[in-house]
Formats: sequence, C-alpha cells, structure tokens
Amino acid sequence: MMFDNFVKIDLSTNKVSKIDIDKDTLQEFIGSTGLGAKIVYDEVSGDMNPYDPSAILACLTGPLTGTGAPGCCGVGWVAKSPLKIGMGESESQGFFGPELRAAGIDGIIIKGKASRPVYLWAQDGSVEIRDATHLWGKDTYVTEDILRKELGDEKVRVACIGPAGENLVRFASIMNDKGHAAGKSGMGAVMGSKLLKAVAVRGTRPIRIFDESKFRRLCKEWRETLLTSEAARIISRYGTAGQIDMFHELGDMPVKNWWTGYFADWEKLTGQYLQSVNRVRHIPCFNCPLAHNHCIEVLEGPFKGYYPMEPEYEACAALGSNLLISDINAVIKANDLCNRLGMDVISTGGTIGFAMECFEKGILSLDDTRGVNLEFGNVEAVLSMIEMIGRREGFGNILAEGEKRAAEIIGRGAIEYAVHVKGMTPQFHDPRAGVIRGLGDAVATGVDDGNVSEWGGPNPEFGLVKPLDRATTDGKAAYLIKMQARWIFIDSIGACNFACFRVPVRLMAETLSAATGWSVGFEQVMEVGDRVTQLRRVFNIKCGAKPEDDTLPPRILNHVHPEGGAKGVKVDLKPMLEEYYRLRKWDPKSGLPAREELERLGLGKVAKEIYG
Repeated sequence: MMFDNFVKIDLSTNKVSKIDIDKDTLQEFIGSTGLGAKIVYDEVSGDMNPYDPSAILACLTGPLTGTGAPGCCGVGWVAKSPLKIGMGESESQGFFGPELRAAGIDGIIIKGKASRPVYLWAQDGSVEIRDATHLWGKDTYVTEDILRKELGDEKVRVACIGPAGENLVRFASIMNDKGHAAGKSGMGAVMGSKLLKAVAVRGTRPIRIFDESKFRRLCKEWRETLLTSEAARIISRYGTAGQIDMFHELGDMPVKNWWTGYFADWEKLTGQYLQSVNRVRHIPCFNCPLAHNHCIEVLEGPFKGYYPMEPEYEACAALGSNLLISDINAVIKANDLCNRLGMDVISTGGTIGFAMECFEKGILSLDDTRGVNLEFGNVEAVLSMIEMIGRREGFGNILAEGEKRAAEIIGRGAIEYAVHVKGMTPQFHDPRAGVIRGLGDAVATGVDDGNVSEWGGPNPEFGLVKPLDRATTDGKAAYLIKMQARWIFIDSIGACNFACFRVPVRLMAETLSAATGWSVGFEQVMEVGDRVTQLRRVFNIKCGAKPEDDTLPPRILNHVHPEGGAKGVKVDLKPMLEEYYRLRKWDPKSGLPAREELERLGLGKVAKEIYG
C-alpha cells in the first residue's frame, strides 16, 4: 500500500499512536478532505461544539500529494466548522503536504486540548509534541522563521496559526509556506482552540509508486494537456488576478458589498497592472508547471517593501473592488496582514464590506466602531480593522464572529446587508453573472464543491457539447452534480484545481491508479463524489442545517446589478433547487438523502442510523 500511514495525536494526554484505515475506506473516500469527511462524521457528533476538546481536526494529504503528479501538493484540513453550519474543510498547496508524506506520514488526526501552547514536530515517521509558549502571539511568518532556526534545518516546512487562530476568530486560517492558506470555514480557530500553534515537518523518505513507468507517462500527458489551457497560461504569467478582465466583463467581480458588478478602476487590480508597477518573481508550488504564485517587491509609496505572496483574485475582489479600493499596493498590504494574522481574505473582505455598508446606511456610528471611519474606499480604516479583527480588539471583536453573527449582534436591520451562505462569506464570484454558481453556493455540503461556473466551455466528458447559457436554469442541477464530483475528487487526491484545467477525470483517475495500484475509473470517481456529498449532507443536517438554509442572501436573490456585464440578471434559484433535490434524492421536508441512495453508496450504517 502506498497511502496508509496515519497518526492520531491526543493533546490532552500527549499520546501519539498509529491508526489503521482499511483499504476499502481509502478507495471509497480517497484521501484529503474526502477521507476527512468520513473521519469527522465518525468521530464528531452533531451537537458537539467545534471547540470541544473531543472534537477532532484532521490534517490529511491525498494519495497523489508529493508523488510528482503535476500540481499535486495539497493538504486538507477538516473539522466541524465554527463559522458555517456543519462540515468545515479547506485545502492549501505549497510544500507542506509533500514534506509530510516524505516524513512517512499521510495524515494526522488531532484531538484533545493541550495544557499549554504546543507544536508538533514530525520527522521520518515519528511525531513529537513540543512546547510552543515562545511562539504564542507570533504571526505566521515569524513562527515559520523561529521554527526553522530552532530545528536547525532551512528545509523544515511549517503549517501554523497566527493571532487570529489563537483568538478564535471564526474565519481564522491555517497558513503554510508564508502565504499558502487553508483559509475557509475557520479551521485555524479549531486549531487555536486546541492550543496547537504549528505542525513542523521534515522528511527524507521517497514516496513509493506502484507502476513507475506508467505513472511517468500519464504525468507527462497530464502536464501537456494542462499547458494547452489558455486560462492556465494566463495565471502562470500573471497569477489568478490575471483573469480579472474576464471576470469584470461578465459582471462576476463583486463591487461595494456585492451591490454591483461594475468597477471603474478594475484594471488597477489586475495581475497585469500589479506586475507593471512592482517587481515580481515566480514562486512555484511543489512540482507545478504553472508556478502561478509570485513574491512582490513594492517599489515606492507608503507600502514599499517585500511581500512573500501576491494577492490572488479572491483577495483583489474581497479587499479591493468589494471595498471600493483600487490601490493594488494597498490590497497587497491588506492581503499580507491577513496572511500574517492567519485570516481568510474572503471572509475578512466580506465582513468589512458588510460593516462598511452598515456604516453608510447609519446602522453603525463612529461610537460603534470605536472611532474607525468605515467609509468605502478608506484604506487606513481597512488596515486598522484587519488588525482589530485578528486580535479581537474593539469593534473587531464583533466582526471576528463573521458576517451572520456580527449582523445578529448589531441588530437594527443589519442582517439585510450580510452576504453569507449558512454563516460563511461565499467566494467572490457573483451568481448573477452565472446562475449555476448560485445553486452551487446554496447546496454546497463542504466549501469548494459549489465552485462551478458556466464559462468553462464545452465538456464532452460530462456530456456538455456546447457552453452553458449563464443566465438560464435549464440543466444546471445535473451539470453541477457532475462537477461537484470532479471537485471532490481533485481535492481528495491532493491536486490543485489550477493544475487540472482541461485535464480529463479519466486521466487523473488513471494516474491515481498507476500511483496506488487501485482500480479507479470515471464511474468510481463520480461515485466517490456522490458518497462524500451525501455523507457531508447528513452530517450538516445533524448539526442543525435545514432545507430552508439552502438559499442565497437577500443581496443576491432580491437585488439585480444596476450596471455591468450581469446587469438586470436575477438568480431564479427555486427551479434549480427543486431539480437538484430530485436528482440527489433529498427529501424536501427533512433535507436528508433517501435510504436507497445511501445504501447504493455503501453508507448502509448511516442509513440505519437515520431511518432505523
């Protein structure tokens, strides 16, 4: 077996033990966040507080992580979310995941709570629990530097939390490699609740491949296919913000707390503009042919200096257009602050945008914000508020709860301006520019599985012979279900989505089979996606989710863009939702999957638990 080394850590008792996960379970859930869904379902009850010491946090690689398959360097973090209803999960790329596998460890299951701050030191098959009181309060970049020096090896890789995770900011992230974020759904807060500051890893063990020659041939085909993608070439050169021209033209880039999809200064937020005014250098992830990330040297102005990681598209939208900020160097600075504090840029920008609209509408005053002038476009206010949120100081203590909870605390009609789905800020792609995104956001059982759009062109592998119409509802539910399976598979094998542009599921499945010796084909991939989706759905309902939660915020459902590429478009969610429920075999009253569907997917024990 090439993928079967899992360790369990109990921080309450300082016990480290190896756990066995049977081959059938691995093939049914693959790895990373797919396998994490199974582990969290089995070990965390629906009524358990995410910060309960008994609640687990799973850190899991995928079976292709670190193998040399293009862009397969992911690690997934899974736990019950402190931000959204039910399952929380987030993936990050870089070098931490491959280093963990080189250390002879495919995943770490963490439970309990330490009596003092600690970090884990994993090296060639062993894991130690070490004191981290000297690291508590340090930002994520400083933490990495201290641990490398302390452990005496510059090749040590570190995943850690910053002050935001320590202070249980509900959208705190887990950071690795100075800028790579497992940002979504508050996994950093769960880590902080356990007084776990970091996981440091160093490995020298080779990862065994089942069929080396076949694997190398398939990796070559994967790489060549990827590089035929125009989108891949653009982001390789300019980062994901290199696609802002397309997103803005479609009306997909949210502006002023999702009020419109048109921003006059959009060009000043693009990757192309960023590189024209600053000095950048490629910083590739492990074995990725795209190398789409860049470090930056801002050459002049108040934010002059070196930054280890550029802002992705999501940061340029969340901290730029959404807040009416067009100064790309200010966005670079704000993104860097979020990375250092260990905070998800999507939720940070969304929550500050919500607060700015409340300030504009008179719901919030200077007294409420402790003197911070939260006018749209106020760069200094944004930078101050990011610090206040990360440290839970002043009004930042309220915003640290996320948009939904902050709106409930503020009251006075603030909830109308909170753009959230089940408690979490959605990714910064507007459903009015492509309605399948709205359905995906509404029914997502994890985090990324709703990340689907209509402008990817034909997809013959999934029966799509021509591009979808982005404004109509026809056929959207059926296509979303197929794409959700693809997303879940990509996450579970440890791949980066950007490294999978135009790469067929068939090719990825063959590569997985060559690496592991498993027999995985297209139908098995679709079944894994369905299995993970239905299991997470049951878990989310056990955590309190209801069918009426499968919706979108008023700002998106009830308001149409007054200008821009999606002007006048309204998301007609109801027919898509009804079709999705029918195809997924979800009961409209309970929201639960049908017994026969669970049994078909090998989830008989889950069916018995629900239906008796």
